[in-house]
Amino acid sequence: MPDPKNKEQARSFVGLITYYGRFFPNLSTILYPLNNLLKDDVSFVWSKECEKSFLCVKKEMQSDRFLVHYDPSLPVVLATDASPYGIGAVLSHQYPDGTKRPLQYASQTLTRTQQKYSQIDKEAYSIIFGVRKFHQCLYGRRFTLVTDNKPISQIFSESKGLPTMSAMRMQHYAAFLQAFDYRICHRRSSDHFNADAMSRLPTPHTDPESEIEEPDAVEVNAIQTLPLTVDELGSATLSDDSVREIKSLARSYCWWEGIDKDIESLVKDCASCQAAKANLPKVSFHCWDTPSEPFQRVHADYAGPFMGFYYLILIDAYSKWPAVYVVKNMTTETTIRFCREFFSTYGLPSVFVSDNGPQFTSADFANFLKMNGIVHKLSSPYHPATNGQAEWFIQTMKSKLKSLNCNRSEVHGEICSILLSYRKMIHPATGYSPAMIVFGRQIRSRLDLMIPSKDPNRSEVQSEGNCKRVLR
Repeated sequence: MPDPKNKEQARSFVGLITYYGRFFPNLSTILYPLNNLLKDDVSFVWSKECEKSFLCVKKEMQSDRFLVHYDPSLPVVLATDASPYGIGAVLSHQYPDGTKRPLQYASQTLTRTQQKYSQIDKEAYSIIFGVRKFHQCLYGRRFTLVTDNKPISQIFSESKGLPTMSAMRMQHYAAFLQAFDYRICHRRSSDHFNADAMSRLPTPHTDPESEIEEPDAVEVNAIQTLPLTVDELGSATLSDDSVREIKSLARSYCWWEGIDKDIESLVKDCASCQAAKANLPKVSFHCWDTPSEPFQRVHADYAGPFMGFYYLILIDAYSKWPAVYVVKNMTTETTIRFCREFFSTYGLPSVFVSDNGPQFTSADFANFLKMNGIVHKLSSPYHPATNGQAEWFIQTMKSKLKSLNCNRSEVHGEICSILLSYRKMIHPATGYSPAMIVFGRQIRSRLDLMIPSKDPNRSEVQSEGNCKRVLR
C-alpha cells in the first residue's frame, strides 16, 4: 500500500484501521500522528512520525492478530469498493461472535480507460475483480458479497433478473457471476472502510494498457464462438490421443471420459436447480391405460399465476409431447381458443383429461368437446396426481424457469427453449424423445451442427426407419 498523498487518502487509511480497531493494541497512541494530520487547521505534511505510524500499522495488519487462515467451515464475506482511480477487495471470515477477520486484501489501480467508466460500472468491476482474485476460496461454496452501492446490490441480486436495458458490460458481468453462489447485501459507506481504503490506496498497475479490459473476456469470447461446428470438433478430436482412439464410443453428439458423472455433478452442484427441485410423490393415485397412438389422449391443466402469467399446459399421453400457451387469464374462452389451436396442429384427441376447474367444467367447454367428438374425463377432486401427465410437466417447467432466474420479459423466450429441449430429449417412460414419436425423427437444434452430414437427405431416410420402429 503506497503512502497517502492527501487528507482524503489518509482518512480512508485511518478508517480502515478503526474498522479493525478491536484487534489493535495501543491504537490511539499509534494513530496519533495520522489523526493529528486530519485536523482541519493542520496542513497535509507527511512527516517522519506519520511514516513511522503508517509502517507500524501495515506491519501489524500482516500479523496473526489480524490475518487468519482459510477455514471451509466458516462463512466467507467478500467486501468490494471502487474509487475514481482504484478498486479494492477484502476477503474475510465471519466468526460466531459476529467479528470479521481478514483472510487477504487486494487492490488495483484502474487503467486510463477504466477510469472513464461511470461510477456504477467501476463498482461492478470491483466485484468482478474481487471474485476473480479470490476464486479458489469462493467457487463452489456460498458466500456473502458486500457493496456500498445500492443500485449494484439490486442489479446483481441473486433473486432478481438483470434489467433488460442494462449496458452490455453489465450483462457480461452478470453472466460471469452466475457461476457463483452468493448473497449480495448493501452496507453504508460509513461502515465500509475496509474495502474503501483498498480502493483509495491501491497498488500500482504493472502494465495498465496491455491487459484485457473486460474481466470476463474468456467467458464472453466462448459464448460468441458458439455454436460449435463439426469441423472444429473434428480438428480438436484429432489433436487428442485418448479421444481419437475411442470415437466408436461416442454419444449422439460428443463424449468425454466421465461424461455421466460430470453431468450428474453439474446438476447436483447447481444451487438454483436444487432449490427449484420438486419433491417426489409418496403414492400413485391412478394409472391410465396406455394409448395406442399419438394424441389419442391429451392431458390439460393450468399453472399460475407465475412470473405474472398463467400457463395452459397440454401434453400427449403417448408421446409425452408438451405444448405451453402463455395467457393472461384462465377463462373458458381462452381455453377453447388455444385448445382449438392445439387440435388444428395435432388433430382431435379421443380423450381429453383435465381437473375440475370452472373453465373445463363450463357448459361452453363441454359443448366444444362434444361437437368435436371428444370424451372428457375429469381428475379426482383434491388429488391432482390423477392428472399426473400435466402436473409433472408443470413442475418441470416451473423449476426450469426458477433455476434460469429470468425476468418477466424473458418468459416467452425461455419457455420456447425449455420446450425445444424437452421435445428433443429421450423420455424415460418411452425410451424415445417426444419428437421421434410424433415426427419419426429428431428435431434439429444447435447441437446438430456438431454432427457431420454430407448427404442432405440422410436424416429423412433414417427417419422413416425410426418412425416404423417407434410406432410398432
